[in-house]
Amino acid sequence: MYLYIKKYVFTTISVINLYNILFLIMVKNFFDDQDEPLRPMAASSLNNLQGKNTRKIILISIILVACVLACAYFFFNVLIFPKSYNKSRSETNKQELAEITPNVYLELDPIIVNLLPSNSKQSYLKLAIILQLNSEAETKFVKTKFPIILDGTQSFLRELREADFNGTGSTLRLKEELIKRINKIADPVVIKDVLFKEMVVN
Repeated sequence: MYLYIKKYVFTTISVINLYNILFLIMVKNFFDDQDEPLRPMAASSLNNLQGKNTRKIILISIILVACVLACAYFFFNVLIFPKSYNKSRSETNKQELAEITPNVYLELDPIIVNLLPSNSKQSYLKLAIILQLNSEAETKFVKTKFPIILDGTQSFLRELREADFNGTGSTLRLKEELIKRINKIADPVVIKDVLFKEMVVN
């Protein structure tokens, strides 16, 4: 809190000093104009000069008032009453998040299948996956397809060998194949992603 106040005071003093300098320059120019030798001047020219000086004063005053108001808002809302400021920011973030399409996750029962033997060695696979969907309505629809999804997934996995799970790209290939096959079954619902909760080859 002390650090915030210190930064605020430093910023405020710097801004006020800046506008004081601008104000002094404007006043100096004004009096310099007054100190020039008097020359015959038309009434219209005199009025124009006075109008320009008046506009300068009004402009500097508006800038100073805006600066003071901005500093006061920052001081009271961010430093003195940060809870109300943070609350408003939190409500804004919630509204932004509400506009984003939420993700819904649906977990399937773990699947255990025997893999094709390799060199007379029998291996099995235990796989637990989670489907990423767009809404609860899609979740209800996909649940009605669970038996078909499990049957199709098991049939596909039984055609694999232990060697199919070796290498850095094996998991990615398996994920892409599962997404493609499950999407065919769950059509018109689109499965956004298949997440691996557990995968054991033994």
